[in-house]
Amino acid sequence: KKEFVGEDGYGNKYYTAPPRKGYKRNRRWVIYKDTPEASMVPPEWHGWLHHQSDVIPNEKSEAPRRAWTVFT
Repeated sequence: KKEFVGEDGYGNKYYTAPPRKGYKRNRRWVIYKDTPEASMVPPEWHGWLHHQSDVIPNEKSEAPRRAWTVFT
């Protein structure tokens, strides 16, 4: 009953499934492209995985990112 919902720029794939018995929210998870590394999940997908947003991220909905500046 799992449903593929999207893929990020790293090649990770995201899925959802109906809630288990006794739970209210859909289950959400990621299948990593290579070695499982949580730091390789973009912020947009992290928010979706943790039910902070119900909007499925895609390239059009992602906000532009700012470059990090290092001050010395």
